[in-house]
Amino acid sequence: MKNIIFIAPSASGKGTIAKSLIEKYGYAHVSIGQLLRDNRNRNDEIGRRIVECQDKGILVDDTITITILKERLAQPDFAKGYILDGFPRSVLQAGLYDQLLKELNYDLGVVLYLDIPKEELLRRTVGRSICEKCKVEYSDFYEPAMSKVSGICDKCGGKLTKRTDDNEETFNTRYNVFLTQTKPLLEYYQARGQVHSFNSLSSEENYEGIVKVLEDLND
Repeated sequence: MKNIIFIAPSASGKGTIAKSLIEKYGYAHVSIGQLLRDNRNRNDEIGRRIVECQDKGILVDDTITITILKERLAQPDFAKGYILDGFPRSVLQAGLYDQLLKELNYDLGVVLYLDIPKEELLRRTVGRSICEKCKVEYSDFYEPAMSKVSGICDKCGGKLTKRTDDNEETFNTRYNVFLTQTKPLLEYYQARGQVHSFNSLSSEENYEGIVKVLEDLND
């Protein structure tokens, strides 16, 4: 299967779609955020630098990120296809990733862009609730994702809570950062004809469109 890079803002439905693709095709999945957390306890300069940067609230150096990404992608389970989440986020990182792909003899694959209106993303964000126990997400506005009993998880009976950062102010800050970082990155990949855009408000429809693209590319 073709490797996948997702370019999508928070609340775009990326996580749900990625999970479905993993279940359908057996993709390996690598989240840069989780990868950095997994490498914090390394007893070397990489581990120490990750801790230093994260504790100060600053971005980890690109050279360190690409080093640990290379280690992970070189594992056998990634050779059959993977979904890359949270990287690249800039044209500079995209260039470093291109070099890494050459070293590993991997194909870039496809770049999937979820183009969802800002107003819809905000509505999803402020309307999101998460189960304290099983972490299943619910929506206050989207009927199929509403809990049957208000404030109670359908699956485990746990209490539904709101994340402290699911508010309009934090959303606007993150969205503006996304726009600043994403526009040049999209242009970088669009110039090479590697971007497939999906703009339905339904994650199910976006998923179906993505599956069609993947099936066509793998024929």
